[in-house]
Amino acid sequence: MKKTQINVFKSLSVILLMEICGWISNYSIRLIIGAVKTLNSWYIINITTIMPYIAMSLSPVSLYIFR
Repeated sequence: MKKTQINVFKSLSVILLMEICGWISNYSIRLIIGAVKTLNSWYIINITTIMPYIAMSLSPVSLYIFR
């Protein structure tokens, strides 16, 4: 394998890993929001608890922008 092929493979695997993290975080956000809606108490969740999930779900986008 050439060096460029290895680099492409590495970047693709990193992107795939980020996508999987994004799917997991999106699913967990939906679970949290659904649980809170059933409890009718939005004050339990503040932005600081959701921010890491949002960052994880946006990570593929940021990977494309900032590479």
